[in-house]
Amino acid sequence: MALEVPPSAIDGKRISGETMIEPDTHTQLEMQGVGVDQTSAAFDVCLDPMGIPTAVELVSSTCFPRFDEKLRTTILTWRYD
Repeated sequence: MALEVPPSAIDGKRISGETMIEPDTHTQLEMQGVGVDQTSAAFDVCLDPMGIPTAVELVSSTCFPRFDEKLRTTILTWRYD
């Protein structure tokens, strides 16, 4: 059974994983080319009972697929208490 909780319910429970995720050089150049200096995305994250992400699903894109994928794969390395 899955339990859906808001991000605020697990704020402060992350015990490892980089949160300041920067776009790669290629994506930075793409962003500059279209006049974008910031972007954001939203993901649904499923955690197992040990606090390990088992699935990360893109909900709202940055509009830069390479950066979306980097965010997704980085989130998969996060760990929660």
